[in-house]
Amino acid sequence: MMTGNLSIEQRKWILKQYWKTENSERVRTAWVEAFNTPSPTRLTIYRIRGKFDATGSVANAPKSGRPRKSMTKENEMRVAMTFVNSPKKKVYTTCSSGTILAENDIATLNL
Repeated sequence: MMTGNLSIEQRKWILKQYWKTENSERVRTAWVEAFNTPSPTRLTIYRIRGKFDATGSVANAPKSGRPRKSMTKENEMRVAMTFVNSPKKKVYTTCSSGTILAENDIATLNL
């Protein structure tokens, strides 16, 4: 049994093999022969086929919600200038007051 996510190329390969054979067990056998790794499950093969039939793509849909990173060059400069002008100001206070950066962006500033 496989673990982890399949790449787009692997999903395309699975879909092409399924179209050729229309048999998930043959796809699984061909997978082991081609990649020498554990094959995807029968359910995974059917889900990839179903996703393609429904959406025309095997790619994952974009995640919903607020993006985890929102740092632009302009925002990076604004934050850097804030610390240059007020070096004693706390990072958390600066970010929460202006909502300039997400929490995980602070480490990327290299201040």
